[in-house]
Amino acid sequence: MNLIIDIGIAQSRALLLRKEKPVSIYTEDYSSKNISGNIYKGRVENITESLGCAFVNIGESKTGMLHFDECTHTIKKGEELLVQVIREPSGNKGARLSMKLTLPSKNSVLLVDCNDINISRNITDSKRRSELLSLGKRLTKGEEALGIIFRTSCINIHDEEIINEYLYTKKTWDKINSSWKYIKGESLLFEANNFIDYIKREYITSSIEKIYINREDESDEIKRFVKENSFEAKVLSIEESIDKLNLLKGYIEYSVKRNFDASDEVNIVIDETEALTIIDVNFASTNKSKDLEKCLLDANIKAVEKISQVISLKSSSGIILIDFINMKKEESKKVLEGEVERCFKKYGLKAKIHGFTKLGLLEVSKAKKSRVLRDVVYRKDNPNFLNPFYSVKNLENDILNMIYKNSKTSFNVFVSEDIYEAINIVDFIDVMKKVYSVKIETKKIRDFNGYYIGENLDVDFARISYGKRTLVGKIESFNEDDTSFSIKVIKKK
Repeated sequence: MNLIIDIGIAQSRALLLRKEKPVSIYTEDYSSKNISGNIYKGRVENITESLGCAFVNIGESKTGMLHFDECTHTIKKGEELLVQVIREPSGNKGARLSMKLTLPSKNSVLLVDCNDINISRNITDSKRRSELLSLGKRLTKGEEALGIIFRTSCINIHDEEIINEYLYTKKTWDKINSSWKYIKGESLLFEANNFIDYIKREYITSSIEKIYINREDESDEIKRFVKENSFEAKVLSIEESIDKLNLLKGYIEYSVKRNFDASDEVNIVIDETEALTIIDVNFASTNKSKDLEKCLLDANIKAVEKISQVISLKSSSGIILIDFINMKKEESKKVLEGEVERCFKKYGLKAKIHGFTKLGLLEVSKAKKSRVLRDVVYRKDNPNFLNPFYSVKNLENDILNMIYKNSKTSFNVFVSEDIYEAINIVDFIDVMKKVYSVKIETKKIRDFNGYYIGENLDVDFARISYGKRTLVGKIESFNEDDTSFSIKVIKKK
């Protein structure tokens, strides 16, 4: 398998490929901040016995709430302590905190101030459970208060990979534990949702052969991680990776579609709402098979592979209802359920299959892993327009292409009003100058959607509407006497 890592200023994203086919897309949008899982050095501001909690200043805009049952000892007002966010801030409420710290990795979880060795209930093989219990005792032997949880994935991976992963996570904890008391004031010590850390934890395994990455500074960190975990993945240079960024963008735009072909005869339509995802399987065949039931089952099985892939790419979660081609036999439905379970595992989808409803729909519930892809690409308040932060990321990649292929160092960019605002929010111009040593000037244009990289900013634009169509372009010539002008079209709507 290969991995493409595209680190950006407004958005970062990663694409996992198996035999050059997309398996999973992960995106991080810097317009929203997720602090769940973060570890902070905090200070107890107040203790409220009636509420059974303490309020802890962790350096964020809102004071966090630490319930007594999440404490590892009796705390005092003014005390400095380590806490972890277990629930995001909501409305006027600050984050929910805990002193029971955990550091996750792909195959295990490190437990702090706890000697427990826990094994996923999904690992039912007694021999493997015994092996993992012995491994857990060896790993935590001599440690005062460290425990471990073995995830389900430990059922079929080599112990060496688990050991290397544990040692890497323990090194992270040792660094936090040895330094936090010497840091002045409230401070963030561990960022659970840091993009690169998440990619290292969830995507880089012994099965990865090549890693394409677009940033030199992070490339060194990836190389170090690969070496420390004894992986054999080859981390390629920026020059070798640059063309892969367009491939990633292409798969993102492919994945947010509604219609997908599973075969020449089988098509699926996916509709996503806030509450649930509805998938409709359509079958168009002229094959007059004697065994119609088998024909329908085969068509449904073809659909399952595509459904699993697309759910993974879209990051769909919550309730998922699948309207397969109707089959009469219960035996066929059981076979289909088994195929869904197999394909979901193949794509790493953590989901529970609830079976067919009375209306004949297969009901599935899937845990949320990352932000839904459509919200990364499109504006939530108006899905007809692109998310401006997504557009800023695409602008960054277009400029990056020009830097490495044309050796350009100066850019003039015309942008819509929402992209102009997004550029200022993420300090796009300053960061591009710092990271790539380029100069960028922007000009905001009203009634314009998107961006345009031009030769200079000293030009005027016009917008023409006729019928249901709209053209936006820069004015090439203008005749005041005839009140006529010609434009070069740069946007069509």
